[in-house]
Amino acid sequence: MLICIPGVNPQGTMQNSWQSDNHCLSNLSLKLLYLHAELFHSHHGLLEEYVQSLFDEGIVNDQFSQIQTLKSMEQPDLVVQLIDAYLVDVEMILSELTSYSDFPDVDFSKVTLLAHKVKDRSSCFIRALGWIKKEFSCTQDKLESYAQMERRIIRLESRQKGKACTPTNSA
Repeated sequence: MLICIPGVNPQGTMQNSWQSDNHCLSNLSLKLLYLHAELFHSHHGLLEEYVQSLFDEGIVNDQFSQIQTLKSMEQPDLVVQLIDAYLVDVEMILSELTSYSDFPDVDFSKVTLLAHKVKDRSSCFIRALGWIKKEFSCTQDKLESYAQMERRIIRLESRQKGKACTPTNSA
């Protein structure tokens, strides 16, 4: 570990205060850059473990892996955008299904394929809808956690790129 002593360079020779301060700041910048890189790799590792747990629980499948491959340097938040859109769409569908379930006589012609599948068991429709909503809520929480981790990684990557591209004053 390098310790910065004001007025002394790493070779032990004397230098003016400005040079010493600049050298200490450069070392601090490098340490911060390494720390950002470690955090970045740590977050990626946690994210990969979390995704594996989602696979293990059956929350996501191979289609999710395909969606993850769509992420690119130009659009690093694409997966997050797709998750957000999915969650909004499913919430709207569940809300619509819930509104139909509030009627004493459910008009199954107005609901989606799911309603047609449960038409013969209309008495189970409300219970099935409750179960679907509960499962979706669980899935939503887990996907939102994934999206939150992904956002953190994107922010860390952009900060790291910004620091790597920032020119240093060496004159």
